[in-house]
Amino acid sequence: MDEWLAQVFAPARIEHSLQMLGSVRTQHNPEVEVARRLLTGQNRKLATYREALEAGTDPQLVVSWTSQVLSEKHVTEGRLAALDQQVAGHSSMSRDEDGV
Repeated sequence: MDEWLAQVFAPARIEHSLQMLGSVRTQHNPEVEVARRLLTGQNRKLATYREALEAGTDPQLVVSWTSQVLSEKHVTEGRLAALDQQVAGHSSMSRDEDGV
């Protein structure tokens, strides 16, 4: 184990190792997972509404549903983009930022 750690944190590999650690630290962000699940559900609703429209549902009703979901989807996409930016910022650590 000590030998492996010495290799991982060798001066020539330290930057790469820190980037990998930062990446792992942020990959399992619960907020990102929630946002992705919301987005999947919103896309599913939109597909269902399209099917309902094609099946003859009142277009005004479908427009109302679609507008609401598109508004929610826009918020979710914004939140996901902000979280992705946050993750990108954390995954590019340097020696100084990580205390090495």
